[in-house]
Amino acid sequence: WHEGVIGIVASKITEKFNKPTILFASEDMYSKGSGRSVDGFNLYNALSSCSKFIDAFGGHSMAAGLRIKNENIENLENCLNKIASNIKDTPDVKSLTVDMAIPLGIINDTLYQSISYLAPFGPGNPKPIFASFNVPIKYEPRIVGNGHVKFKFSTSAGNTIDGIFFNGKEYLSEINGNNVDICYTLQENNYMGRHSVELNIADIRNASTKE
Repeated sequence: WHEGVIGIVASKITEKFNKPTILFASEDMYSKGSGRSVDGFNLYNALSSCSKFIDAFGGHSMAAGLRIKNENIENLENCLNKIASNIKDTPDVKSLTVDMAIPLGIINDTLYQSISYLAPFGPGNPKPIFASFNVPIKYEPRIVGNGHVKFKFSTSAGNTIDGIFFNGKEYLSEINGNNVDICYTLQENNYMGRHSVELNIADIRNASTKE
């Protein structure tokens, strides 16, 4: 892999398969690696346990970078696999911890700014995840980019709010009604001078309960 993309690709693989991943960019005698992990597998601690095979590394429980002699990559692989074999398998389906269920009608700039005061967000301080139930889809969802889905939802306040589900194309076939339940974080969207708060959708399903 090219050094400039190993972090991005490792993230994509981890996201798709929900398994820890390390990718390498090889040089003459050394390789640079970038790793991403999942809940339940502390990548930094695992690399620390295998540090005798690594020249340098750094990071945290969910992501790390390293430099290693090419001749030691197989030894590192065996070491990490041994550690992973002693850990309960991560489920193929990821779980979400919802912080609060709210109606879409209360989402506005004031709420977004209040949440922003909790930043910086990261592995030890994730963005709050909200849930809203029985949400009407106002217009037909649109596929944008590489498999992303744009939604426009109606709110109980009588207006609309946009949402985007990154890599969510495969979920569309499961939606067979006009109302859905959604889990999401909030994000700011500034496009051509227009400011809005939109939903970054983490999961979606057919509506099963009422708001």
